[in-house]
Amino acid sequence: AMSWSAEEPTTAECTGASTEMSIAVTSHKPGDVLEQGVECVFIAECGVGKDRACDEVQILLGVNGWTGKSWRTVHDCARVDPSTGRVSVRWRVPKDLAASDAYVVKVQSHPSTGPTPQICAEVSGVKVTTPLEIVRVGRDEVQVRWSPGALPADFEKRDGWRLALDVAPVANANESHEDVVGDLFLQAATQGLTVHTRRHQSVLYDVTKEESATRRKRLKLTTNRTYRVALAGFTVGELEAVFSTSRAECRMGMVRLAAIGGGYNTATGGARRVTLGDAEYRRRPPDPPRRAKTQKEK
Repeated sequence: AMSWSAEEPTTAECTGASTEMSIAVTSHKPGDVLEQGVECVFIAECGVGKDRACDEVQILLGVNGWTGKSWRTVHDCARVDPSTGRVSVRWRVPKDLAASDAYVVKVQSHPSTGPTPQICAEVSGVKVTTPLEIVRVGRDEVQVRWSPGALPADFEKRDGWRLALDVAPVANANESHEDVVGDLFLQAATQGLTVHTRRHQSVLYDVTKEESATRRKRLKLTTNRTYRVALAGFTVGELEAVFSTSRAECRMGMVRLAAIGGGYNTATGGARRVTLGDAEYRRRPPDPPRRAKTQKEK
């Protein structure tokens, strides 16, 4: 888990005691997109044997601000595997971390156990963005929304791939996953949508230029089923993922709602309003009884 330090940790220039001793970050890379609340894996290579730069490292996350670059601790002390020289740390991006495309990931030899001067490596241009937002707008319809930062920085320059929503249905215990994917594909195809199946595991819904500009797309899904949805870029021919967001869960459950109410016999006593999620039921009060005409009015 990511720990937040009350004090700004000490930093050092990215220099080493010798050219043979160095740290190389393999994950994350410039342009990588990290989502708020999603678990990530940090990996760095620190060398083996005599070339190992250090035994323990400190991992930091930095961002430029009005007062300069500020650093926060991702992991205070991570042990380097002596046999492989690799350090691997799982950490969860805080949900309150501001969305930005200017984060810097830094790994440095631990100040208390490492060499002097410290050996470190930095990766700049790491993006933090909000995850996919899925809103149910009807009985069998949802709207998927994404932020501009969900796409890689160079996505407009890439050729030969399409943007799509990757929808993976969850099969029940008595169902075949391939059959469920096939049914979802046929349902979308009969609606006239451009869809593809990927390895019989999920269905790709093409995102049009208009949907890409508004960053939202509507999907019709079968009720009483759970889906896992991701925004991804795929090659046109092979349908191999160029990039993908994490999957957001979409539950299309149905709820039976009954409302029983009483009250005083007033003009609005029969009015009812029940709200559940995005659904709302209103019942108008009954019309007042008609007054019987008197003999004189007749």
